[in-house]
Amino acid sequence: ICAAAETALKSSYDLERGGFGEAPKFPMPANLRFLLRRHARTASLEAKTMALDTLRAMARGGIFDQLGGGFARYSTDAAWRTPHFEKTLYDNAQLLENLADAWQVAPEPWALRALQETAAYLARDLKSSQGGFYCAQDADSHADDQAQGHKSEGAYYLWKKKEVEERLGPDGGDFCRRYGVVDEGNALSDPQGEFAGKCVLYEADPAAMDEPRAGAARAILLAARSKRTPPDLDDKILTSWNGLVVAGLARAYGATGDKRLLDLADGAADFIRRELCDGDGKRLWRCWREGTRGVAGMADDYVFLIHGLLELFEAGFKPDRLAWAVSLAEEALRLFSSSEGGLYQVASGEGAELFARAMEDHDGAEPAPSSVFVEACLRLYELTGREHYRVFARRTLDRFAAQLSARPLSMPYLLSCLERAGGKSTTLLLAGCDLPGADELLRAARSGLRPDVIVSGYRLADKDSLADLMPALRDIPTLPRARAYLCIDRVCGLPIEDAAELSRRLDAR
Repeated sequence: ICAAAETALKSSYDLERGGFGEAPKFPMPANLRFLLRRHARTASLEAKTMALDTLRAMARGGIFDQLGGGFARYSTDAAWRTPHFEKTLYDNAQLLENLADAWQVAPEPWALRALQETAAYLARDLKSSQGGFYCAQDADSHADDQAQGHKSEGAYYLWKKKEVEERLGPDGGDFCRRYGVVDEGNALSDPQGEFAGKCVLYEADPAAMDEPRAGAARAILLAARSKRTPPDLDDKILTSWNGLVVAGLARAYGATGDKRLLDLADGAADFIRRELCDGDGKRLWRCWREGTRGVAGMADDYVFLIHGLLELFEAGFKPDRLAWAVSLAEEALRLFSSSEGGLYQVASGEGAELFARAMEDHDGAEPAPSSVFVEACLRLYELTGREHYRVFARRTLDRFAAQLSARPLSMPYLLSCLERAGGKSTTLLLAGCDLPGADELLRAARSGLRPDVIVSGYRLADKDSLADLMPALRDIPTLPRARAYLCIDRVCGLPIEDAAELSRRLDAR
């Protein structure tokens, strides 16, 4: 089935410009996630090429904000040149995960820059002062620095060549060549006639200006742009989308080691715990705005947050993150699960006005809750040994098996779970994260993309509390140096102290 999905993606792949199909082009993070993990599991060069070339083309295109970071909703043309300028949290959260995976597969400068600047965009423009992240920025804004009158598409982001040259002085010419700025404007599509004489920045000729000079020039233009009237902000905070951004930031931290990303993820998780949970942390609310929360949490709120908390646990090894994920998983099973596998979107007993309880069966702009929960259950089983998680994951895969066989691209996120479930479960336990040698072992554990390896660990002070969730920890002795235990199908090998040996063992699985 997974090979068929890869073949189907290949048949629609744009060899010249990256991405799939013709205009308009959407990022489709679930497809990219599947391809990157497919490469990591099978060494498929075609899967790697399709994913990396698509992300690279997007990062160099107008769909990526070359000054302020972050991706727009979609490209109106096939070359990623002219975006629909709306920016959403859920797109950027998932693309941050994609970029973290890409950086681990092929550590090239474009991937790191796109990752860092997307995270910077989220922190600067979508993060609330309380730590949670807002939903989106609108596509339209007021032109010509006027906070009144007609709003137009992309006004905040577009540039006239004369403006660029005036701001940058002697560097203006090289910058314009690098970023495709021309007198007549450069939009490939302009259905409303709003882009005449204006340019969206994209990497037209990277060789025209070296990166240090280009970076300095981008900073000048970003400072100038910040004085314009910004697009309107959708200032709701959704639990589901914040779960996705917690996961994206935590994954990005694991790939880069940038502590600021982990702090952002922790802050968003703390916001949800404080503002969007009942007192025991088990019941979630869906939406928060200006201090008021509302709407009972739905399946995607629970499972996207569980996904984020598991990534956060692997990133920072805080026992409370795993404990909260377990608590929410039990509640999700109670509220949304079907005896045949899968999750309904609304809880049992709610949504009385609905004709029937719906179960999402498509991984689109956002993945289906059932898909995300399958992977979460597989991870929770490997961490805790609780068999009912594995049973539910396999039951869900069985439920969707016929659909995946007939239409494999309908649920690419779930396909990655299918490959994971078919292999050997692998958990790497780092005993004594605060002991000498831990940093070297952790770097080895996080080098490269290994989607089927769970990296867990504990500090000495946390061992007892974590052992309540992971009973196997009680058998591990305390030693003066950190040690790694590689556990295959929940059977752990001898302790490893040498980072090179750990790398060798991981590669030899």
